[in-house]
Amino acid sequence: MEDVDLVRRIGRRRLRTLACAATTSAAAGANGWLKRNGTNIVALRCSAALARRVIRIASLWSLIAP
Repeated sequence: MEDVDLVRRIGRRRLRTLACAATTSAAAGANGWLKRNGTNIVALRCSAALARRVIRIASLWSLIAP
């Protein structure tokens, strides 16, 4: 998930392709790229869903809080 965090911090407009080789962890290759990417997508969707729930709960709480 570090790659997702890095891209978010850089921003899409400032993101550029570099003409160089990149070294990745052996775990990504050993577990399979499809499985790893699928797991990352599921984790991102779950975190987004959780964030929406937290925002909803906070808005409801503000209605009943003094």
